[in-house]
Amino acid sequence: VCRGVPTSTLYFILFALEAGVKKGVYPKDSYKKRMKEIETIIHEMPRIREKIDGWYDANKEELWSMKRAMTVGIGPSFGPAIEGALKMEETIGIPSNVYETEEFLHGPVYEIKKDNAVFLLDMDDKMHDRVMMIYEGLHQLTDRVYLITRHPGNSDKRVMTIDVDTCSLLLPMLFVMPFQILSSRVCDDCRINAITVYNYRFSQAIKTKAN
Repeated sequence: VCRGVPTSTLYFILFALEAGVKKGVYPKDSYKKRMKEIETIIHEMPRIREKIDGWYDANKEELWSMKRAMTVGIGPSFGPAIEGALKMEETIGIPSNVYETEEFLHGPVYEIKKDNAVFLLDMDDKMHDRVMMIYEGLHQLTDRVYLITRHPGNSDKRVMTIDVDTCSLLLPMLFVMPFQILSSRVCDDCRINAITVYNYRFSQAIKTKAN
């Protein structure tokens, strides 16, 4: 499973915190609080991974048969939504599209079919009620509605709760993990290799032209 995105995310978060303190635009007390939260996130990663494995196992037969995936996020959850769509497309080899939450409702939502999977990311407290409204409404279009949320209390097997109490701007490090793990496990379980000889020839041709 790829470690690059969480590591890169952590790097830029640390860079922003250090730069903010050195330039005097970010309070030192807030800096210390964020650093403790980052330590908590790193400590919790193994536990969250186990939870994601359980979530995958509960839904794996549906995930094996996805024909198309849509990922939906806003604010700090938009980055993980982008990575999620990319990860599923480049590994499982299915069409995967990413949308900003409100953009999703003005066109893309009308394309949904029963065998399509929609992954909603619920990370920003300000958007929680709106995301839950969309989550409930999407069940009119497809049963394959998956919610990745920081808010506990939903027992639906398709809901993955990332219950780490930190600033939402730090949570992308954890919210990319469900997509990385499900993509890896779907490929292993279904013996999928999305890299074909044609993909390989294309990538080699692009490299040759770039040189």
